Amino acid sequence: MVLRISDTDEIHFFRISSRKEGNEYIIGRQETEDYIGIPDAGLDIIRLLKSGRTVEQAGKEARKKYGKDFDVKGFVRELAQDGFVRSIGGRKLKKRKKAHYLFPWLKPGHVSWIFSKPAYFAYVMFVTFALFLVIANPDYVPRYEDFFFSQSYTFIAAVSFLLSIIMVTRHEFSHFLAAISCGIKADFGIDYRLYYLVAVTDVTNVWRLPRIKRLRIYFAGMASDVLFISLFIFAMFLSDTGALPLPYHVYLVLRYLVMMEILGLVWQFMFFMKTDVYLIFETLLKTEGLYEKSLKFIRAEFMGMLGKGGRPRAGGREYTVTEIFSVFFLAGTSIAVVSFLVFDIPIIYQVFTTSMTNLFVSSDPQKILDSMAFLLIFGAEYGLLGYAVMRGHFRRKIRKPKHSRS
Repeated sequence: MVLRISDTDEIHFFRISSRKEGNEYIIGRQETEDYIGIPDAGLDIIRLLKSGRTVEQAGKEARKKYGKDFDVKGFVRELAQDGFVRSIGGRKLKKRKKAHYLFPWLKPGHVSWIFSKPAYFAYVMFVTFALFLVIANPDYVPRYEDFFFSQSYTFIAAVSFLLSIIMVTRHEFSHFLAAISCGIKADFGIDYRLYYLVAVTDVTNVWRLPRIKRLRIYFAGMASDVLFISLFIFAMFLSDTGALPLPYHVYLVLRYLVMMEILGLVWQFMFFMKTDVYLIFETLLKTEGLYEKSLKFIRAEFMGMLGKGGRPRAGGREYTVTEIFSVFFLAGTSIAVVSFLVFDIPIIYQVFTTSMTNLFVSSDPQKILDSMAFLLIFGAEYGLLGYAVMRGHFRRKIRKPKHSRS
């Protein structure tokens, strides 16, 4: 049904925020998490309508300023569909459902100390000390053997599943706290991804912030990962020196956590997943769709090298940015591949060979049952994870603004 609008109608809006971003303005409503990108003329038309001009009057004044006609009625219909219009000619429109937020009472002042300069200084010093410990004692460098912190494979599967939930939740909660510290509301909760229950942070309101402030939110999860890696290494150091003796299996679990957290950081370079690192690059380079553009660029370069097509020879800023990101894209992919060869392949090989030996050679019923249970869990987990990765799940919920015409 087409929304009826007349030339004499006055338009009333909900509270709308606006911020300049490149060649357009991002306008939005935090309470509904609706954001769109509009040109300068669009923002001027909204301001004219807000000041009490009718649809016809706003169109005439915009034409006088920009020297061309605007479809003000069509523009207002778009704004109404996106939830920005409260009423048209005195006729109230249906309100959009307000977004749900976790801990809505949390204010920037409650968490800003976590992101203060003294806190940053303490973080850097602590991470530097942990790095010094690793350099002084290379034994803290993770190896694929750290995956096997128990002789029971079923126990490994159960504990690793529990720990992964805890660590992923902590990672996502870091994004949540960073968003709160920047003065925007965010939601944090449990969502479905295929057959998994996973932690999800909804920071769509990040579009209210300038680019430099968005970086705090994007970096928060990985910074938290690095801090916890440093904490685990420090705990192992205290145990090794006798200052804080840890039970043997707890020590092994710490080694496992260091390995998994580092692999988690490597995973961030899988750009096709639109990870935190990808969002950071996209923000710093001020270019959207970097992955798609870089993939197209790399394919064209490769085909050109094979003599099966012309190599891209475009110019301009976007071409340069795409070219630069393509280098990081290839480097990140190479890091992920090396990680897979150094860690994942040896772990899978040892698990498979040991389990097969227990199943078909061992006469110990406990080892046979343990191997059967683990293979079922391990196989299902990796199979579903692989499918989820290829389907593009496990993405942070950041709905990008739509682009509107005026």
